[in-house]
Amino acid sequence: MVIGTECAKAKPFPDPYLEGMRRLSLGAHECVAFEDSPSGAKSAVAAGLRTVAVLSGRTEEQMVASHGCVMGVRRYDDSRLLESLTEQLAEAPGA
Repeated sequence: MVIGTECAKAKPFPDPYLEGMRRLSLGAHECVAFEDSPSGAKSAVAAGLRTVAVLSGRTEEQMVASHGCVMGVRRYDDSRLLESLTEQLAEAPGA
């Protein structure tokens, strides 16, 4: 986990996600972000991550249309989430 204060720029800038990927030697195609705030979603999307909105106070439409999330879920056992992750794996380089 990377805390915003560890970066030159915190969310909504992509720096926290970019630093996390650097530390783990991962590419954006190997990661998924779960965000419940607009600034977090903007940060993850700007870093190139598939970003899933955790719908706690905003609608799926708001998080997808305004903040670039691929989808929104209220629960992690939403069947659409598994479909989205499976799609990401199929699109990954070397898949």
